[in-house]
Parts: sequence; C-alpha cells; structure tokens
Amino acid sequence: LVGGEACPLRVTTLDSSVSEAKVERGLVASKQILSGETVLSVATGLQIGEDSCKPEIAGAIDKLDGDDDKFVLKMVSVLYDCSRATQSSSPLKAAYFKTLPVDFSHMPLNFDTTSLESFGPSFPLAKMVETMRAQAESAQSQLAKLPSYASVSCPPPTLDFVLWSICCLNSRLMGLRSGETDGPSEAVHRRCLLPFADVLNHSFEPSLAHEVAPDGTASFRALRDIRQGEELTVKYRSDEDVCSFLLHYGFYPRRADSVLAPRVYFRVQLGDVAGPGSVLWSAIESLGVAPSADIALPATAAQPLPATWIWLLRLKGMSEEQRASFLQGRVELSAAVESAAWETIKTTLTEHRDWYASAATANEDPSGADMAPSLWKIAREVHRAALEVTAAALAQIPGN
Repeated sequence: LVGGEACPLRVTTLDSSVSEAKVERGLVASKQILSGETVLSVATGLQIGEDSCKPEIAGAIDKLDGDDDKFVLKMVSVLYDCSRATQSSSPLKAAYFKTLPVDFSHMPLNFDTTSLESFGPSFPLAKMVETMRAQAESAQSQLAKLPSYASVSCPPPTLDFVLWSICCLNSRLMGLRSGETDGPSEAVHRRCLLPFADVLNHSFEPSLAHEVAPDGTASFRALRDIRQGEELTVKYRSDEDVCSFLLHYGFYPRRADSVLAPRVYFRVQLGDVAGPGSVLWSAIESLGVAPSADIALPATAAQPLPATWIWLLRLKGMSEEQRASFLQGRVELSAAVESAAWETIKTTLTEHRDWYASAATANEDPSGADMAPSLWKIAREVHRAALEVTAAALAQIPGN
C-alpha cells in the first residue's frame, strides 16, 4: 500500500503545536517533496465505499422500509465487517480497522448535555446531536432486522458501535471529485474511506490536494514544496458553517472565522402546525421551509435577521383567514401582529445577547475544549447587528 524506504511519508504521533486538530496521529514527510509530486495513491480496490458492503447485506438494506440513509447503513455494515475481520479472513479490512480511532470523546456526538448547552442558545449543537443520535438508534434497529445478523455467531452491531461508526464517517469520509480538488460539491461522484489518506489532518492552507484518475485511483499531489518533517495536510469541507464543522470533526480550526460561514441559528417554535395540507403547513412551505413545530434559521452579522424568521412569526400571529389570504398572495398585517412578531424577535435576541455576555464575563470554558469562546464572539456580533435592525423596525410600527 505504501511502499518501502522510498515512500515519501510516514505515520507519526503529533502534539498540539504541530497539528491544528490537536490529534495524536498524522502523516509527515519523511523526505523533501517537490511541488506537483504525487505523495500517495489509493487504487479503487483499496477504497472502502458502499460497494464494499457484502452483496447479501447491501441487497437486504436496499429493501428496507423507512427514511434511513441507505448509504450510512451500508457503511456501518462495512465498518462492522472490518471490526470482525481477521488476518486470515480479510487482511486488508483487519489492518485498516486497526488504524481507526478507538475514542471519539472529542466529538459533540459524545458530549454530555452540559457541554452541549455551554455553546449557548444560538448554536443548536444539542438539537443536532439529538437528531444524529435518533438516526443512530433507527439505523441500529434497521440493521438488527437483517438476516445476516440473526445468528449468535454474528449478532447485529450495537448502538455504541453505530454511534462510533457515525463519528468515523463524519470525520474521515472523503468525497472524491473528478479531476482536481476544490470543485463544486456537485462534482463529488464517490464517497468513501481511504486507508492512510484518512489519517491526513486539516488545514485551510493544505499542502496536498487530491485528484481522481479515470480508473478511479485517488492520488494526493503536493501543492508546493514540502520540507522533510513537515506535516502533510488537506482541506476538509469548508462549504459549511462553524457549527456544522465542529459537529463533524470535533474541533474549531484556526482561521475558521474568515473561511467558514460564521452562522448562528434562531429557533422559531410554532407549536401545533397540524399536518400536510393544512393552511399553516402550506403557508410555511411557501416560505421554502420544511414545516415543523421547531425551526432553526441561520443568521450572520451581514444578514442578522432572516426574513423567513419574521414571516414565520407573522404567520404564527395571523388568523386562519389571514393565512389563507397569504397563500393567495394577499398579505394582511395588523399593527398587533407586526408588533407581536418584532417584540418576540427583540425578546429572543435580548435573551441570547445576555447569555453570551454573562458567559464571556464568567469565562466558563466548557468541557468541549477551548472552542466555545470563539463561537461566543460570533454570536455577540450577530446579536448586536440584529438588535439594531429590530429597534428600527419597532420604531416604525404605529403605537410603538
């Protein structure tokens, strides 16, 4: 897989002064590497994707009912197969499993409630983790139905294993693109685990980029000259916000404020939205939002008040007749409805602002490492801008 003494890389332990992700392992150049040189190639046969799932298991998964992600189910099954592999039965899978982390305690999926809540009300990590855990429970239940896992000698994977697998997939799965890296996300044509390559750590100024040959081989090419002893890095997904990056990778990278979208989220609790076909349900859908009793909307300092937030609160205060008119394109807003919507926004923003001001004063750093204060700063900037817009809006409403 790697080669002999001529191999230009080595697996090594790293300390926090070397690795941005503060992890214990990474790849380091064992000799000088010139710009454009191919450092590592992983042939199609060594890539671990959903097509690595045993045919009888993959076929059974495809026939399952429910909304579970079939790709995730197959990949969990593949990792479970790797965990049970032996040197004699499947040496590659057995060897690969030994390279995977045992502990994902640094991932939000394994944070306790106190740690999740310490990031504050503007970052829905607790809600995101709750959703992910529910998906893991459903995945474990679905896998337990498969005939392949019905024997004593091969029981279904446990919930703990499924949760571990999801952490593994979140942090190590690579999206291979045709041609060179940094293309649009739509260009991703294969998601898989790449032995050795998935030990590469993250940098927003990476030393390597990947490209995919016509035969599917994934190669990592040096973007510049790399000195001996320097850590080799790639850029993880940067088309998401700071909260999602933290959820997937378990750390808050340097320079994140200038590269990742500095979004916070405001929750709108609408209560009973009835069901599909109801007037309120249809009105929410018309705003381009998936109807739910609890909706989280993103905001940034540049766009501190999502228009959808304002309209959802207006819909909440409208009568059924006014909502029906809204669906027909006739908007009727009374001063009472408008005032109630903006007062709710003001109250929410004030509560969020005060929470982060208090946290910053106390400097209570959560057990989720030193990431929270950086996120608190983002939240305070958004709240400041949003409250200015809210004050101006309230001043224009008759009677205020």
